[in-house]
Amino acid sequence: MSHSLLKSAFNAAVFSVVAASANAATTLQGPLLPFYTTYGDANVYSLPTLQYIHCRNQGGGPDNLSCGGNNPYEVDSSPGQIKDLTVIGTDVDGAPQTQNFAGMNDAYATPTGKSGSAYFSTGSVTDPGSSFGAPANDLTTTWDASVASLQSFLQGAGSGDLLFFFNNNQEGTIDVNLAAWGRVWLTDGAGAQVGNQFYLTNTVTGNNVQGSSAVYGAGGTDFGDPGTYTGLNGQTPLVAGAGNTTDYVLSGSGFCVHSTTFLIIDCSDPNASPSIEHNLGAEEAAYAVHFPELNTLLAGLFGNALLDLSQYTMHVEARLGCQAASGADTVATGANGGTDHCALRSLTNGGEQIFIGTGLFDTTTVPEPGSLALLGIALFGLTWVQRRFSRRA
Repeated sequence: MSHSLLKSAFNAAVFSVVAASANAATTLQGPLLPFYTTYGDANVYSLPTLQYIHCRNQGGGPDNLSCGGNNPYEVDSSPGQIKDLTVIGTDVDGAPQTQNFAGMNDAYATPTGKSGSAYFSTGSVTDPGSSFGAPANDLTTTWDASVASLQSFLQGAGSGDLLFFFNNNQEGTIDVNLAAWGRVWLTDGAGAQVGNQFYLTNTVTGNNVQGSSAVYGAGGTDFGDPGTYTGLNGQTPLVAGAGNTTDYVLSGSGFCVHSTTFLIIDCSDPNASPSIEHNLGAEEAAYAVHFPELNTLLAGLFGNALLDLSQYTMHVEARLGCQAASGADTVATGANGGTDHCALRSLTNGGEQIFIGTGLFDTTTVPEPGSLALLGIALFGLTWVQRRFSRRA
């Protein structure tokens, strides 16, 4: 694809975060190209790559990762920014960062600093409770929100799709990977599951058993179709050491893209961009995640006027870092000491912020096939990306 054609596609593509009001905070200020990698039910977008594409389309040179001023794909995830958002996970202690809307759980406490745990999951730490009223069928091992509260946010933010953002805050800059896995599902007022469970997971075509597994750095499909993957409802991730098959996705390291086609290539190629890093620290989101089937399911519920959506609940389970090799939902023994089992997968610095926004999509623009596969993704993150129009609903 030529640079001019790609620029036309860039200008035509529409995937923008919309505000709930003129004064509402937004995340993405520009359209996202449909360059993504599919992991299970999730399409994952690299925000630093989109920053580079934006700079190139603004006339920047092939070595220019920063084109000056505010890049529309820089998403602030610092504590000062998220204090007005609904937060799923943060290492910041106390309100307002940790409190959310009525009908939603408050934020989970993620590990803090180098001395923090090398593993985090919504099932291995204390449930945060709900400051302004809990959702129905509130579980102690997941972050939960009523579908009514989700609808209020999405409609207030322009009726876009639910979109997930997160940052990666590992120690160091080279080979700073970590492992992540997650699932989300809905229940009705009786606690019965509605539709399927949706997974962020490594996948191998045709292998939908405790596994659908792949080696680290693999398991994703460039521009894939999440509808072709169906996980086993209630499955937990297959745990393995670095280099072995696992359901966890590996994240963190940098990669290079072609300076014109923007497809991933070897960094030694003369047409390669500078290394595009994803370990951006606690103050900038690295990835955006979209679950098309989840959004279709939510849209169907929103459109049914006969339902009491305050009795319907979205549950989110997230696991990040070095889980025990036995599969127990606990940190691995010796994880902070850097055992082989935990190599290139442990949390090393804490500070991950987890949040959600909304997005509008143009499905008519299709990227040229190629090797875009991301090296992985960090935490399956959740938080509303807008200012709190009402904490107490």
